[in-house]
Amino acid sequence: MRLVKRIIISIFLIAILAYFMGGYIARRILKFGLEYVEPVLTEHGILVKQFDYGNVRLHSLNSFTIRDVDIRFDLEKEIFGKKSFNAQIFSESIVVRLTHLKDPLIRLSLRNFNLYIQSKESNPDRPFGKFENAYWHSN
Repeated sequence: MRLVKRIIISIFLIAILAYFMGGYIARRILKFGLEYVEPVLTEHGILVKQFDYGNVRLHSLNSFTIRDVDIRFDLEKEIFGKKSFNAQIFSESIVVRLTHLKDPLIRLSLRNFNLYIQSKESNPDRPFGKFENAYWHSN
């Protein structure tokens, strides 16, 4: 009976620690992920200028939510004869979920996001393309 009681107390203390440390752990994972992803994006012509976010909440060991994400970047790709773009993404929340551990697969869900793309060669008052209050889900 004592062993069961100790196990229950240990699990309870670990759960409390995980609850309070979850945001910190998720922010560290996010920072590590950005350091890994940013050079790959640069190779593909996406130059991140700014990445801001509000809070990060860990839901479980394989999923977390990032709130109030604001990303500004330059896109150096030729699209419809134009070669350089300024872009901005704002999302109310992004849910990141790792679905397979052996062969990693990440599932992203963006809620209430805005995407603006403006050619550097055209009128700055008129966006090249935009989505407003959209929802996007991908594997």
